[in-house]
Amino acid sequence: MSELMPRDVLKWVHSLDLTRNITNPQWDLSSGFIIGQMLYRYFPNVVPLYRFHDGSKLEYRLFNWTLIKQILNKVGISVPTLMLDATAHCKFGAARMTLIKLYEQLNGRSVPGQPDNLSDPNFTDRRYQLKIPPLARSTTVMTLRTNFKDTERKVMPDIECQRLKARNIIESHVSLLAEEKRKNIWRYRSKPNLLDSAVRKTPPPGLYTDYSFDQTLGKY
Repeated sequence: MSELMPRDVLKWVHSLDLTRNITNPQWDLSSGFIIGQMLYRYFPNVVPLYRFHDGSKLEYRLFNWTLIKQILNKVGISVPTLMLDATAHCKFGAARMTLIKLYEQLNGRSVPGQPDNLSDPNFTDRRYQLKIPPLARSTTVMTLRTNFKDTERKVMPDIECQRLKARNIIESHVSLLAEEKRKNIWRYRSKPNLLDSAVRKTPPPGLYTDYSFDQTLGKY
């Protein structure tokens, strides 16, 4: 499992005696089958384990996570829906936060030093990109592939919603690069262009007049 996983959560996962080891939470938990096994250990009379599909197909994932949401509501466990959906789509950091949330809810304990669960409701890798050197950061294409999964596009039939989400991801990535260039101009050996160095002044009133075009004469 990831080294960023808290030790208490690791010990708890190993104590559940699951049928499969969790080596990569982002991929191992995406189907929802292991989450179903965890809930079955605590609520064997509520969780219909035989209904869970052990597969990676999108329809299996959606069915398993719909079943998980129903079980959580039935037993009174509160986990944000955005977090569960992000885990199903293998979003960055979602599986880790889901495990921590389940550990806290099922054991009545808290994991100290953890950030807000929904500080990034889109579960992007922006915080990770800020921690690594600029030369190791993802390109625009890789950022789009990492933060906008194929499974998300399949469950989002509206093409305009897909374009809006993709545009927001690209704009966030471009702003991150621009901020890095402004902070480290010496690294990129670039100088501010004329537009950046120009002083913005408000135009005096009356400078721009709304002229009407006379279509009959073909002139203003």
